[in-house]
Amino acid sequence: MEFDFRFTIPADQQVLWQKVTDIESVAFCVPGVTSIDKLDDGPPVEYEGALKIRVGPMGLQMKGQVLIPTLDHDSCSMELICEGKDRKIPGTIKTETTMNLEATESGEPGTDLVIHTHATIMGKLGEFGQSVIRKKTAAVLGEFVDNLVAQLEEETPA
Repeated sequence: MEFDFRFTIPADQQVLWQKVTDIESVAFCVPGVTSIDKLDDGPPVEYEGALKIRVGPMGLQMKGQVLIPTLDHDSCSMELICEGKDRKIPGTIKTETTMNLEATESGEPGTDLVIHTHATIMGKLGEFGQSVIRKKTAAVLGEFVDNLVAQLEEETPA
């Protein structure tokens, strides 16, 4: 399954890049993240984390790894590979994501956060229809962006 999203963030590109590459902080902008711990400075940089989330009628408690094989400060782009499993429900979710920061398409102030993800969902988790998964993904990313903007506003001196 493929996902493409573009969000305009009211922040300078370098300020936003510094924030999104601080994984141990920005991870908690993702709704449901309960832990994130760095395992290896890499490359690839490796983290272990946990997430509680509801998809349709199922409540999931995912645990897994996040690898960052590519982190390019010059082009403000990174690649993330995430793989997680639920404690009780058989199945695995694996995502390969590229994230880039770009000038806004509209030319307005701020920075566009551009995300492309290829997701493979196997086992019981894969039985959900694509529309349910797409809707949940869009909702989670929308809340992530709201939380990210709120954190940036808190950290920016008035």
